[in-house]
Amino acid sequence: MKEDPTGRSTRLALPSATSTWRSVAKHGRQPVKIAVGHLEKEQSLNNALDEYCQLREQDKSLTASQFCDRYPSYRQSLFRLIDVQDQLEHQPPVEDENWPELFSEFLGYQIMHELGVGAIARVYLAAETALGGRLVALKVSRQGGEEAETLGKLTHPNVVPVFSVKHEEESGMTAVCMPYHGSATLTDLLEIGFEEGKPPTTARVILEAAREREQVVDFVERSTTGSNIDPVLLRGSYVDGVVRLAIQIAEALAYTHERGILHRDLKPSNVLLTPLGVAMLLDFNLASDIEMGGRRVGGTLLYMPPEQIRDVHVQPFEADLADDPRSDIFSLGVILYELLTGQLPFGDPSAGLTPRQAAEEYLTAQQQVPRPVQDLNPAVSPEFAQLIHKCLALEPNERPVSATDFVSELKKYFSTRRRTQRWTSRHRGLVATIVLLLMSTATASTWYLVTRPTYAVRQYLAGVADIGRGQYDGAIEHLDQAIRIRDDSVPCHFTSREALPISDLVIISKQKTIFPELRSQTVIR
Repeated sequence: MKEDPTGRSTRLALPSATSTWRSVAKHGRQPVKIAVGHLEKEQSLNNALDEYCQLREQDKSLTASQFCDRYPSYRQSLFRLIDVQDQLEHQPPVEDENWPELFSEFLGYQIMHELGVGAIARVYLAAETALGGRLVALKVSRQGGEEAETLGKLTHPNVVPVFSVKHEEESGMTAVCMPYHGSATLTDLLEIGFEEGKPPTTARVILEAAREREQVVDFVERSTTGSNIDPVLLRGSYVDGVVRLAIQIAEALAYTHERGILHRDLKPSNVLLTPLGVAMLLDFNLASDIEMGGRRVGGTLLYMPPEQIRDVHVQPFEADLADDPRSDIFSLGVILYELLTGQLPFGDPSAGLTPRQAAEEYLTAQQQVPRPVQDLNPAVSPEFAQLIHKCLALEPNERPVSATDFVSELKKYFSTRRRTQRWTSRHRGLVATIVLLLMSTATASTWYLVTRPTYAVRQYLAGVADIGRGQYDGAIEHLDQAIRIRDDSVPCHFTSREALPISDLVIISKQKTIFPELRSQTVIR
């Protein structure tokens, strides 16, 4: 079995769970409990990674994607862990003792739990000792100062901000302190949403993923108390929910792009999902800041546009469009394609390749037109599917002009006309029934209006009915109206003896207001 080069402290997570609670409690603060389900997941991931390393020794053709298919519940997390492993194989190892230890004090923070592991950084749940032990996310790396300087300029509801940055001379480590907004990401949404191998149907799965994968036991309850949840996430379709997430991410990109900052490493694991179902951008470690000058080369192959792949792996620093904001739009398009279909638009690279070989293979794969989104998820509207494929255009000039324009297009999805079209499309049977009912009602109404007696005849008949009931005042009023507007439809002899019983005509003829032609007649039997 290969030696695990990451030195992940999560291997100690399960046996140290109770220690976590005691360690926090002994400082006079409320205990922080880590979800048992998460600890079990970490143990399963570590075991699976060991298994992958063993199998790769025996079969070099085994791809990460093929292996991860064996673990559908953790597929995305395992795939990312293997990616970190592969990256570390191509760079100098990091000494384990440089990383903060669990339950230790580090730069004024008490390290409580490891939230995530990357190729060049680790993120911890920590308590800030000097500020009453408030929970924070502490990102520790050897080169986090530039990221903190970049994030310090940003204040946006969909970008995780920075509280402070500290540096430890002895270890050379930098700690970037950020507010703790939860531990779930879009990676968790992909795992939970597509666990059965098909797209979800309701947007509620977004909230379920955010809450089921939260690592701090009571954080969901504390963060959602008294908060309003987006109605789309409660009552909308899954596609509706993905559009809402896309708008939030695109708005964050529009904001950062306006300030000359490109993310350059957009992927599901770098988009936080709060317990309220809000998307927030994470990890600006590879961001390009025009104001600061220079940029760091890197990214995640499966989400990189072709110009960035060439810039990182094929022609370093020579790509003319490497710092084009539309590179981030391409990456967002890949994320949305995956969220809607459960698949990557250009597949996975082969196993056993060097980074450059994998990059060249992936550039070739990107020349193929991705399978239409609607083929894999018919619930996606044609307009939304077309917009995603536009983001995936190989030429930047063929993508949306800017993130701001992309947001404008996405917001049209929730217009009254578009919502009506989607509703009728999803309920074709009901719509057909309603149309048939309306047509039947209209036909019946038309027939009734055509065959209905005229007003004069209706007044005449009402008068006759009143006479039959002995209501002579009413009869006089109705018959008076009939005479005034009398037309060809009224019996021409309705004022004669034949029209009414003689006794009734005697009574009616005595009135002064109607039947003047009867006043001169004496109708006595």
